[in-house]
Amino acid sequence: MKILILPLLLIPSSLSGQQVEHKNQVPGSNVFIRNSESAAVSFGVSCDDKGSWLPATLEGGRSRLYECDDRSAHMWVHINTDMQGVPHRESEVRVHNKGRYAIFFDPDRKQWDLREM
Repeated sequence: MKILILPLLLIPSSLSGQQVEHKNQVPGSNVFIRNSESAAVSFGVSCDDKGSWLPATLEGGRSRLYECDDRSAHMWVHINTDMQGVPHRESEVRVHNKGRYAIFFDPDRKQWDLREM
């Protein structure tokens, strides 16, 4: 199964309101993912219901559209957090077509996570 990564023009956060945040702008079989932090984050994307994972990275403040080549596929995002002195942590989220998600670092739980926007 392949994942199609579509580049997205980034609009500065001061202009992000209606143009970027409007749900109708995510095409039907795409998932919008934004790294809301300033640091780059690497994660895995699965298009076969967690059978296999393909690596992805988003630089701080960047966004991308992700799409599976099979429009009926169940897409998942998996993020590992490994920090010195902190146990390994994982976040795994099922994402849905037309969905908008933000990757963020949760300082209380000391881990990267994903939430719906």
